[in-house]
Amino acid sequence: MKKKSINNLLVTLLVDTIPTHFNLAGKADGWGPKSTLVGTSIFLSLLSIGLYALMTNITKLDPKKSAGQNPVLMQKMGLAVVALLSLVQLIIVQSSLGQGQFFDHLIIPGVGLLFAVMGNYMHSLKPNYFAGMRLPWTLEDPENWRLTHQLASKYWVGGGLLVAALGLFLPLKWGLVVLLVSSFILVLVPAIFSYRLFQQKKKQNG
Repeated sequence: MKKKSINNLLVTLLVDTIPTHFNLAGKADGWGPKSTLVGTSIFLSLLSIGLYALMTNITKLDPKKSAGQNPVLMQKMGLAVVALLSLVQLIIVQSSLGQGQFFDHLIIPGVGLLFAVMGNYMHSLKPNYFAGMRLPWTLEDPENWRLTHQLASKYWVGGGLLVAALGLFLPLKWGLVVLLVSSFILVLVPAIFSYRLFQQKKKQNG
């Protein structure tokens, strides 16, 4: 296995083009120069650094809404995002070496676990403009924010674990379908719940 990996690496270094796109069956259907791999890796690395810096500096960028934000919480969420992007980068490199089929089946579970991790911390988020269910009525009403994120936390943890489990066994094509449908539900249900709270409070205030 180790010898095969070295051979694949040598082939990648010698050839002018490498696979840059794969279909849902995991087979290469797009090719490009080796510089594409380097450029993609640099982009993902910079994106990871940027997102981590953003999430760990929310209190500086948005002092009015994030003054009570737990910096350790934001650091953990930032690390979870970096971990997922690192997995994506690993999959891209391994695919270019001709060993992407195994790693391809990790991307859906990886996203599912990210949802679960985010959901685990979501109920502790304070109102801010960068993370969470950032709706007009949640941002203006701390109670709406709190109740919405308590509900969203349960859905994201449960939904994320379900996506991760199904992603391990389903073909990539169906795993993507599950991921897309689940993502839609995880956003839509808390948003509807939040809006209904807003309408109820509006009626109570007359």
